[in-house]
Amino acid sequence: MAKVKVNNNNGGGGGGSTTWGSITGDINTQADLIAKFGTTIKKSSNQPSTVVALADLTDFSFNVENGKSYYIYMLGMYQTAATTTGIKIGVYLSGGGAGTIGGAFSGTISAVAAATELKIPCRAIGVSNLAGSNITTTGVSAINTPHTIGLEAYFHCTSSGVFKFEMASEVAGSSAQFNSGSILMIQEI
Repeated sequence: MAKVKVNNNNGGGGGGSTTWGSITGDINTQADLIAKFGTTIKKSSNQPSTVVALADLTDFSFNVENGKSYYIYMLGMYQTAATTTGIKIGVYLSGGGAGTIGGAFSGTISAVAAATELKIPCRAIGVSNLAGSNITTTGVSAINTPHTIGLEAYFHCTSSGVFKFEMASEVAGSSAQFNSGSILMIQEI
């Protein structure tokens, strides 16, 4: 059994309390913990792009249902073919989906230097490439070296549909790649 820290605000306006709870079952590895999280999707293959127009990030989509809320955590790895090229990652809804989102995108631009992470709010979701629904990194410290990019967000669905991730290169004609093994974890809350 693993102990987990839980912040309980109880919906009140001030403070809250921190308590310890338990996850039942054996948690011996990171994979065990991920399995307890909810739905986990692992990117099955590298996805390169040399265009600046966003396209669906294969594997990284899931159905959302009206009236339900979701905690979304994506931790990806990307690399580019030039130090002056970054990657663009975003989210959108299809299939009639609608809802509200709040959270933050983050992305590293250096694999070795300190304080080189970009962080931007994820505050909008709807159509592809909507302002406030994506992050663009502006370069990397070393070519063809994995760098991290991620999203941690809360989404409340007001119309059922499909929640999708999309990606593109930051620079036309220069290769950016979202790497296999990247993970997306979804927990209905």
